[in-house]
Amino acid sequence: MAILTEQVSPTIVKDINSLVARGNDAPWYVVLFNCNCHSADEVVLQLLKATDHSAKMCINIMMEAHTHGRAVAYRGNEEMCNRCAIILGSIGLRVEVERK
Repeated sequence: MAILTEQVSPTIVKDINSLVARGNDAPWYVVLFNCNCHSADEVVLQLLKATDHSAKMCINIMMEAHTHGRAVAYRGNEEMCNRCAIILGSIGLRVEVERK
């Protein structure tokens, strides 16, 4: 299942903003960078494994990284962000854990 940009709902910005708003009190976050060596499905499946996000949110994060070069994939405490980054990175995705 390939996800094309024109197939993404216009609510992507609303969903991403919702993710950001929920994590405003979280001092750590995981940034996912665009990667041309993994399929969209691989990235979404790995996001599902690494986060507690819905499939729709994971698709939105994947598309944000694909179209803008990077996306906030997860927000939380340092331990949870490191856990998420390890899972995402286990298939070779490029990620960074950053502090707010």
